Amino acid sequence: MDWVAHARALATEAHASQRDKAGRPYIEHVARVAAAIHDDDAAKAAAWLHDVVEDCPQFADRVRDFPQPIHDAVTLLSRQSAPDAVHYYADIRQHPLALKVKLADIADNADPQRLRLLDPELAGRLQEKYSAALAELGERRSPQKTGSPASPQQRLQQMMEAARTLEQLGGHRPEHHRLRLARPPSCLDPGTRSCIRRTGSTDGTRGIHDLAHHVFRDLN
Repeated sequence: MDWVAHARALATEAHASQRDKAGRPYIEHVARVAAAIHDDDAAKAAAWLHDVVEDCPQFADRVRDFPQPIHDAVTLLSRQSAPDAVHYYADIRQHPLALKVKLADIADNADPQRLRLLDPELAGRLQEKYSAALAELGERRSPQKTGSPASPQQRLQQMMEAARTLEQLGGHRPEHHRLRLARPPSCLDPGTRSCIRRTGSTDGTRGIHDLAHHVFRDLN
């Protein structure tokens, strides 16, 4: 059984009529989250299904047809799986497959290109929400020791903060988004700077978001 293809088909059916906050087909978000997962078919399948149980309860029973690791991860990714946000993120933090998917989910939701399509007040609230989620997933509870490599959660947090800084400096005029990162900023940890060196120079907030996808390879 090709579980990734099966998950993609179910997600496409389940989210067929749904739109995101910007009015785009919701399945586009789900597809980007799945595309961010590399070399892990169980995680990729879970990524396709990550919002089915929560947002499409009429399809939830069909998720039970998937192998237990995929089903367990999708269940944890549903908000109904925990009594509050603290327990929700704590459970995901302890489950490598669910954590991998959740980080990819946050990276796509925090994409500055997506947030610019929303009302600025809403975009600001969402940015704070995603930063808080990353903290719950590891950064705040596992502070980085001096000289130790940053975790994928911490590196993603740094990229989000860097993207927000560039957005504030450049406003919304396209010509101000041509900020080159051929030399990795010293404020980033060595692992993130290495990502920039491997991928070459990159442009503006879009480029920083693209770098986030390299973070997920550390979890594969």
